[in-house]
Amino acid sequence: MKRILVVGDTIGDIVARFLRQDGWPVTVMRETANIQAVYQALSGIAYGAVLITNDTMGISQISTMVPIISNYFPGVRVMVLSGFYDDELVRSWKLSGAASFMPMPFDGLNLARCVRRMME
Repeated sequence: MKRILVVGDTIGDIVARFLRQDGWPVTVMRETANIQAVYQALSGIAYGAVLITNDTMGISQISTMVPIISNYFPGVRVMVLSGFYDDELVRSWKLSGAASFMPMPFDGLNLARCVRRMME
């Protein structure tokens, strides 16, 4: 199984717990979460996916981060977990293949299922 980087604070810890219960190796990046820190983390370890929550950064920062990850790390899958839902923004991520989107709230089973499907 490929390692997953979860970017987020409190919600990130919850996401990591759900994914670890499903057998995924997970690293959580908390308050240092910014574009440079995520880029540096992805440059150092072979991650299979990045899950970004919006509890440590705003949706505009996430919107900047998604294309950077998909351009510089094309093998890394990206999923954004957020209670903020912008139809146009989410549609652009899906159409470009840059990121998947999971609306909050969610449960652990649904999250694990979506991550497994994303990693296939």
